[in-house]
Amino acid sequence: MTPRLRLAALLCLTAASARALDCSTVKPDARDFSLAELACLKTGAAAGDAAAMFQALSSVPWPPGLTQSLTRAGLRVRFAAPNARAATEQSGVYDWQDKTIYLWDRPRAAVVVHELGHAIDDLLLPDELGSDPCRVMASNTDTEFTGLWKAYIRRVNAYMGIKVDDDGGRLLPISEASARAFLGSYSGSASGWFTDLPLFDDPKNPITGPRGYVSIQEYWAETVQRHVTSSAWLKARDADAFAYIERKLRQAEKGPLETVRLPVDAGRCKNVR
Repeated sequence: MTPRLRLAALLCLTAASARALDCSTVKPDARDFSLAELACLKTGAAAGDAAAMFQALSSVPWPPGLTQSLTRAGLRVRFAAPNARAATEQSGVYDWQDKTIYLWDRPRAAVVVHELGHAIDDLLLPDELGSDPCRVMASNTDTEFTGLWKAYIRRVNAYMGIKVDDDGGRLLPISEASARAFLGSYSGSASGWFTDLPLFDDPKNPITGPRGYVSIQEYWAETVQRHVTSSAWLKARDADAFAYIERKLRQAEKGPLETVRLPVDAGRCKNVR
């Protein structure tokens, strides 16, 4: 499907949703919007960003059915940073507590898909805040995906020549020292993991993104991003993760996803990422 046809499909789906909700009820100066409401925006500060978001999705093979599924779930979008630190360090975030994607600096395809990946990670699994640990994100609870992430970490460590003792039971099989070495060598920073990695030409390089090395949720979102924006590249480096995410995207497209019900009483789950 060409970008023009993809854009038409996306706009058709969102326009249908917009008609269902009655665009006259949408306030252009609202703090945030549902995906259906974005299609209603013709005026106001967010109108240009909404158009840019749909244009970004149309530039990559993003399945329109996923937009429809996320619309039904009630995902929210806000074109502003949630705080000053995020505005400085990132281009977008997803907050599971308010089921909202925050985008700023005029959305780019990679950023939009990455954050939608986080939303899918969350909405594939109904929140179980009373469990121990709290069940919020699919990536944190699926043993198959945890195994994929650990295998990825081992490949990256081997590629960097870093030896890390792994007892097989920890969620994060890397040490602080290895994380700092990774960030210092590949991201140009040893203090945070927000800078972008270059795409390496070495076909043996197993790194799919800078954030996936230090967070299982970021590995999920990076893999979704690569699956959509550079499918062959990902399949060559992480075939098992490619196949897993492909299944999950199809599952999300068919639905149903968790239905957004706000507010979420996060309680002791506030630190879940």
